[in-house]
Amino acid sequence: PEGPHYPFCHLRKDYLRELQMPGEPDILAELTELFVTDATSHLAALREGIEREDAGSVERSAHTLKGSSGNMGATVMSRISSELQDAGRSGDLTGARELLTRLQAEFGRVREALEAEKTIP
Repeated sequence: PEGPHYPFCHLRKDYLRELQMPGEPDILAELTELFVTDATSHLAALREGIEREDAGSVERSAHTLKGSSGNMGATVMSRISSELQDAGRSGDLTGARELLTRLQAEFGRVREALEAEKTIP
């Protein structure tokens, strides 16, 4: 499923659980924490880049978010990041604020879904 209330095309939870070593910290919890921390930092960088009209900064931060959200299975977030990356690459940040607003809202849904997933065995 995919759509506004389901932020993942697929969360590779089963695959990640196969990588889990007995007695080691929960791998999904660790990856979730890393992703959330990284995404929060890049969202702040995007906001600053847009405010400064720094298209290169927007392109770089959006590119990183596109990849990391795609790796987590957050396809909607990855797609919005791709649009922001394209805006940065073109140098036209006209619609970037609206895209950032959509990206932040999607990140909120992704974070909630990840937090719920990491508590499921």
